[in-house]
Amino acid sequence: MQGLLSLASLFSIEAKDYEHFRFTESAAKTTVTVVFGFCIGIILASLLVCYQRNLPGAFVRALLRQGALSKESAKSAEELGFLKSVLIKAELRFGSMLKKVVVIVHADGSSVLDSEPSEPADKNGGEHRDKAADKREEDEQTLPSIPMQKMTAAEYTACRFYIPEALKYRAEVRYEREGNGPLQVVITSVLAIALGVLILRLLPFFLSVIDGLL
Repeated sequence: MQGLLSLASLFSIEAKDYEHFRFTESAAKTTVTVVFGFCIGIILASLLVCYQRNLPGAFVRALLRQGALSKESAKSAEELGFLKSVLIKAELRFGSMLKKVVVIVHADGSSVLDSEPSEPADKNGGEHRDKAADKREEDEQTLPSIPMQKMTAAEYTACRFYIPEALKYRAEVRYEREGNGPLQVVITSVLAIALGVLILRLLPFFLSVIDGLL
């Protein structure tokens, strides 16, 4: 408790009457609130990244490690070692980030990617096509957007999961583990608090400079 009070005392700034303006008590409280909120936002963002990379990320890395890159090679939660993971089950039911790269194959073998989109008609009749445009179009087509998926809690054990080959690189980059562990969260938190305290300590100096320029 005493440590928390000491930390809270660092996030403070005194009201002061300058020659050309007043830095009121209300302004001081607002400033502290904004700076403190900024620091908390950084810490929460760091925690979210750590969670995504180390929990959903572990599920994605297991899929990649076992080569689950198509419906035929899709793996169940039991095969991946996540049968009893309540958090992964919740992510696949209610989350949105994980389901942007992971396709759910239901017990009957169906998935949201079963209906392939029809190819657009070639307005030029296949003639005089720009090769660069063809390449860009091909690249865009190989990065599908996975439609909204639904899965009940009861289906979790029977479903299988895979990452489309086209989304493999995106999944690897988004859920890489290096540099996003608990230690990184601690370091980020310390730096965020230090930055907040530094801002509040330097603010009176900058206010004095502004007052001198008026």
